[in-house]
Amino acid sequence: MEIKRIVEAGYRALPFVGLLAISFCAFSNAQKRMVLWRDGNECQFPEPHDCGNIDHQNGEKKLHIHHGGPQLHLKRLGIDPDTPYNALTVCERIHIGPTPSIHHPQYKVEGEYWDSSLDSEILDTAIERTEAFMKQFPGQMERVFPNLREKR
Repeated sequence: MEIKRIVEAGYRALPFVGLLAISFCAFSNAQKRMVLWRDGNECQFPEPHDCGNIDHQNGEKKLHIHHGGPQLHLKRLGIDPDTPYNALTVCERIHIGPTPSIHHPQYKVEGEYWDSSLDSEILDTAIERTEAFMKQFPGQMERVFPNLREKR
């Protein structure tokens, strides 16, 4: 996997202002629904934690789709970051706080925009889940992720 190779090679997380630049290259709603389906509508963060985020209006969990490899960095290298191999369902608490999280404010202060220490584990999980899903439901991922095989 090209994305996995780049993350394992190491990179300096991009400045927080990079979030503004990447807001235009993100998963479509159909792609988000597909990743949620693949992940069973459950947080897949690889470390033990308390999700604890329930929307009190509808009783549903607050889930986000996290890019395992940084979008702007991958885009600069000519790699599409918006593939299921680079996506993992995580709870809102793990994704944006308020407790220590992937995009916790401490990283903004330190000049990074996320904690990259678990990127390899996150990508491993996304790759394994995507491969298993594609075997179980042939053709479904390709429906919302065009040219999926070429993006790996």
